[in-house]
Amino acid sequence: MDLTELQYLAAPESAVTLLRSTIIGINPLRIKCGVVSQVAASCLVTPSLGDVVLCMVADDQSATILSVITRFENEQPLLLEASTPIEMRFPSLTLLSQKIDVQAERVDINVGVLKRLVDRVDDAIEFLSARVGTLFMHARRSIKRVDELDQTSAGHLRLESPSLVEVHGAVTVVSAEELVKFQSKQIHMG
Repeated sequence: MDLTELQYLAAPESAVTLLRSTIIGINPLRIKCGVVSQVAASCLVTPSLGDVVLCMVADDQSATILSVITRFENEQPLLLEASTPIEMRFPSLTLLSQKIDVQAERVDINVGVLKRLVDRVDDAIEFLSARVGTLFMHARRSIKRVDELDQTSAGHLRLESPSLVEVHGAVTVVSAEELVKFQSKQIHMG
């Protein structure tokens, strides 16, 4: 776009009056003098009934809410709303909260390094697919329960325990294509 043509896109200059008013209607958004108002793109806080707002009133009596000055109900959730996607760019962002709820149809995360320090995680997942180059897990205790099939396919599988390895089942089958080898100081069968 040619920047010299921007002057034709801009709204005509007009005198405006700044007005401190109160929201008296929601659908449509109306301020105390009865004028139907729109919310400026820079005013991300959605005005609620009874809020005191700063408005810009043009000569044609159209009003635009620039900001919410005072909330009528401070306990009511502060709603930040935009009709277009929001992109935030910061060199660093710290978020401190007692509780965070995220509800989305889809979440995409692209992270270089993720470090988590969590006391407890409760996951309820219908289907999980993960691709991992190397998986290293250190746990003090690991318990896994599978109701149906638990299958492992590996190029080489090694189970090692300094004290006891126990395999138990109503029917236990060990098979090999070429060799089955048991090596121990003692072997008890039966």
